[in-house]
Amino acid sequence: MARRSPNSHQSRMRELPHVARLHRAEPFRLADNAELEAAADRIAGPKGWETVAGWSPSDVDFKLIHFATKG
Repeated sequence: MARRSPNSHQSRMRELPHVARLHRAEPFRLADNAELEAAADRIAGPKGWETVAGWSPSDVDFKLIHFATKG
């Protein structure tokens, strides 16, 4: 039987159980992304959060952010 490598995305999401969903009518701009990253760093530190959806405005109209703690 072949060994499978661990699913790093799935294990990372288990480490970050709390979710924030940010909706917006207009597409997100680069300045919005910088502001979002700065706010997430203040809440959870640079390694305590990850965004997994919504970077492409044509795909979805929100950003999904996972946090390790309730901020």
